[in-house]
Amino acid sequence: MLKCAANADEAVAQSDLIITATTGSSPLFDETALRAGTHLNCVGSDTRGKREFQWASSIEHGSSSTILDDPGAGPRAWRIAMGAAHAIHRVGDLVTGRAQWRREPTDISVFDMTGLALQDLIVARLIHRRATNLGLRVTVAWPW
Repeated sequence: MLKCAANADEAVAQSDLIITATTGSSPLFDETALRAGTHLNCVGSDTRGKREFQWASSIEHGSSSTILDDPGAGPRAWRIAMGAAHAIHRVGDLVTGRAQWRREPTDISVFDMTGLALQDLIVARLIHRRATNLGLRVTVAWPW
């Protein structure tokens, strides 16, 4: 039986994947709720002070890394928050092979995305194709 978590910390402690979508400037959950092996997808504006969560120096999580979609967004803030040992990668470098990344099972990883329009269009296209294949669609002109 599916049981809803009583609060955000409980939900985070039970999750392997966490997705946030906010422009908030304060943590959504206590960082100690993160467990080894958790991956976070964080989407929202990259305004000054944006912070869905805060890393705790007391967390024993092995290594951690962040992947950014926008080369101009966030690296300075992430390095300050996590320290120089925290690995930061750009998704474009991983896709093109300019950078390599191997995620260990105990790593905590973060994909911090600005929310580029191209990502929205790709997701919309995938949803449209799926809806079409299932017969759950409304026909619309698609420019691609």
